[in-house]
Amino acid sequence: QKWRFDNLNAVDSGNLARSEEMIICNCDDTAEAGRMVFPPPPSDGCLDDMGSVVTLSGVPNGAQVVPPGYVLAYVLTEGVGYDIQAVGPSPLFVVNVPGLFTIHPIVYDPNTLDLNSVVGSTIFILEDSLMNDPCVYGDVDIIGVEMGSYFCCLDFLQMDMNPIPPLLTDAAIGIRSKGTVNMPFSATFFTGGQFVELEKGFEVIMGSTFQAAIDDCAETGN
Repeated sequence: QKWRFDNLNAVDSGNLARSEEMIICNCDDTAEAGRMVFPPPPSDGCLDDMGSVVTLSGVPNGAQVVPPGYVLAYVLTEGVGYDIQAVGPSPLFVVNVPGLFTIHPIVYDPNTLDLNSVVGSTIFILEDSLMNDPCVYGDVDIIGVEMGSYFCCLDFLQMDMNPIPPLLTDAAIGIRSKGTVNMPFSATFFTGGQFVELEKGFEVIMGSTFQAAIDDCAETGN
């Protein structure tokens, strides 16, 4: 166990004007969130134009350490800013928009942290709370496991997102893009049946992998 002290001021003998405040937090610093891996097969999926949804899921690697009184939960973030979209007790989330998503495991004490309160912030703010608040302790894996939701094989696609969702995006006729490929841990692929046009403003950030080709849509979808 780890005892934390905060706001401790010594009291001078005979000086009653000075006050003493001691906060003792009984925290367990053995908590470990572990890491996430892709499920077999990956849960990336495609969205049609008829209101479909994609179920994203990851698999814990078994290295989690959950002390008594702590819980294991999961955080869904979007984009390279890791904006928190949802939290839940299982590594399974449903999305209805295309984009890059990451699932992060977290081990925390629910008596000191309301996990629902972090929705709308970022994974970095959450990590800072766990590391620097003297009475909040836990562990979150900020890397997580990346996956995406994509458009299904429509005739045409205009891909102007930043970042463009990773893995395969294909169109029956063609793709145009002035978006940004910023996927240091994944690869991004465009296939168009007749053309792939990279417009002014399209960018591949150093360290990211991007390929484009003329090809038919994947038989099994994205």
